Amino acid sequence: MGVIFKAEEVSLAFGGIKALDGFSIELEENTITALIGPNGAGKTTFFNVAGGIYPPDGGAVYFRGERVDGLRPDQIWDGLRPDQICMKGLTRTFQIARELGEMTVWENVMLAPKGQVGERVFSSLLRWGTVKKQEKENWEKAEVLLKEMGLLKEMGLYEERNELCKNLSAGKRKMLEICRAIMTGPELLMLDEPTAGATVDETKSIMGEIERLREEHGLTFLVVEHKMDVIMNLCNPIYVMYFGRNLAKQSSIMSRCGKCTWEDKMNILEIRDLDSGYGKALILQDLSIDVKEGGFTAIIGPNGAGKTTLLRTIFSLCDLYKGTISFRGKDITRIKAENLSDIGLNYVPQFQGEGYHAHQGGEPLGYRPELCSPGRKHFSKSHGL
Repeated sequence: MGVIFKAEEVSLAFGGIKALDGFSIELEENTITALIGPNGAGKTTFFNVAGGIYPPDGGAVYFRGERVDGLRPDQIWDGLRPDQICMKGLTRTFQIARELGEMTVWENVMLAPKGQVGERVFSSLLRWGTVKKQEKENWEKAEVLLKEMGLLKEMGLYEERNELCKNLSAGKRKMLEICRAIMTGPELLMLDEPTAGATVDETKSIMGEIERLREEHGLTFLVVEHKMDVIMNLCNPIYVMYFGRNLAKQSSIMSRCGKCTWEDKMNILEIRDLDSGYGKALILQDLSIDVKEGGFTAIIGPNGAGKTTLLRTIFSLCDLYKGTISFRGKDITRIKAENLSDIGLNYVPQFQGEGYHAHQGGEPLGYRPELCSPGRKHFSKSHGL
């Protein structure tokens, strides 16, 4: 498979805020690539640059080897308009579905095909026969798309083809957005949070349809999504964006390890029958947890449930009354935090300034740890407290 899309050192600033700071990415044909990161990382801004809405301050964007970005007017290359980029086969959807609410589902879909003769004033008046013929062809294409695509049957979008779009659910609006994009005949489809607002069943249907379009029609996808179950089960590879930069690229854990094979992994951290707290206040009672190697484990629960106390207990930062803690088969119960760092175990506190910030040998404690408490990432298993 060859590279269908490439961005090199793309940068863009809004005043003094750097939305993109040397971001680079490559997409291979017939793949589903994920772009993830926190809110404000620059994901949608990159989509806007790739789609021709914003000209970048620097860098370049290529689609099938042709440069498509629109640079500043004072530079030689003036780029392509969004409609010209779409005509070449690069189509994007929006984070918030942009359907025309006072038009029906069918009318929204009929707007999408490229090169419609009737869009030009004189052609619509002087070439009426050509306009009607093309409209009939687009009508038949839309009917096939709406009626024969399994996902649209499941979601009932075909049955609601004469319904005003403003009356559709959020999930159906997202699917209509994808449907319109497909009507443009894309080679690369960039989806900005395609399952946002969708129900669990609608999300599964959308995921299945994206995979089917890749397998049966050879489409390439770049997906921005915050639902990690969607990312891990659908996308490979995964790019991580942070403050406009490419933080990491990785194959999905599911593709490397096989779906739902965490039980086959070795326990890297084992907690048994733990009682801990602060003085006479017992916070944790008879708590046992296994952390599998090669994944992320979530500790969830309401405020005051004991989540932070658990992490502080592991690092001997609060009182341990009962139980054992082992790391890679070694008993580490009551070992001080600075010593745990030496064996590859570290703690990222909830608040800056909390915990240990000592240094050892000129490097922070916990340098290159094997295990840490990473905050918001994908988790292989969840424990409620």
